[in-house]
Amino acid sequence: MKKALLFVIIVTLILLSLDIAVFSRVLPDLERNGSVSVTMRYGGNPVPGGTMTLYRVGDVVIEDGNCIFKLTEHFAELDLNLSDLESDQLVFDVAGHIDDNNIDGVTKDIDANGRVIFEALEPGLYMLIQKTAATGYNCSNPFLVSLPMNGNDEYIYDVDASAKAELTKNNDNPYDDTTPDSDTSTGGRDTTGGRVTTSGGNRLPQTGQLKWPIPILTVAGAGFVLVGMLLCFGSKRTHNEN
Repeated sequence: MKKALLFVIIVTLILLSLDIAVFSRVLPDLERNGSVSVTMRYGGNPVPGGTMTLYRVGDVVIEDGNCIFKLTEHFAELDLNLSDLESDQLVFDVAGHIDDNNIDGVTKDIDANGRVIFEALEPGLYMLIQKTAATGYNCSNPFLVSLPMNGNDEYIYDVDASAKAELTKNNDNPYDDTTPDSDTSTGGRDTTGGRVTTSGGNRLPQTGQLKWPIPILTVAGAGFVLVGMLLCFGSKRTHNEN
C-alpha cells in the first residue's frame, strides 16, 4: 500500500510540473515591443497610395494569471465584448467611436510597394483605418489587430495584417459613390446608425493550453491512478486469502 501511495505522489508531482511548464508558455512578454504591417493588394498585386491610421484601443494587463485587454482612456466609456475581434459589430462600434469623438491616431502613407508598417508598438489592441484610398480604389474596411497575435504554439510580435485589408475598385461596388483619394474617415463603416454594444470578457486570445483545466485533469488523473492501485491491491489480497 505504501508503494502505491508513493507511486501516486510521484505521478501527481510530474503532472503538476507539466502544468507549470504549459502555463508558462501562455503569458506573452509584455516588455517586448512589436510591429504591425499591412500590404494593400488587389488581385494579388500591391496597390500603392493612400494612408493608413493606427489607433491604440486597449492595453494588455495580467489579472488572476490571465492576460486581458483593458480599454484605454479614449475608449473606457464603451461597453464592448472583446472576445471576438473579427466581429463586424465590434469593429463598427470602435470605428464609430473614433469618428464621433475625433480621436487622433498615427497616420502613415502607404508606400510605392503598397506597404505600411507601424513599429515600436507596445502589446495591446489596435485598430487600423484607411482614411485615404489609392486612386481608383475604395478604402478598405477598418479592422482590429491584437499585438502580440497568437500563433500555433507561440505569440507573434511582428504581425502582418495584410489579409485583413481587402481592396475593391470604385467600379467593383455599384453602390459606392466615393471619389478616388477622398478622405473617408469612416473607413467603410456603416453610418446608418443602430450601433449595439454588448458586455462580456475582454480576454486576450491566448496560445497553448489554458490554465484552469490542467489542475482538474491532474487531480482526476491522480484519482484514477489511486483507484486503480487500490483495486489491484484488493484483488491481490483476496487472491492470497483464498
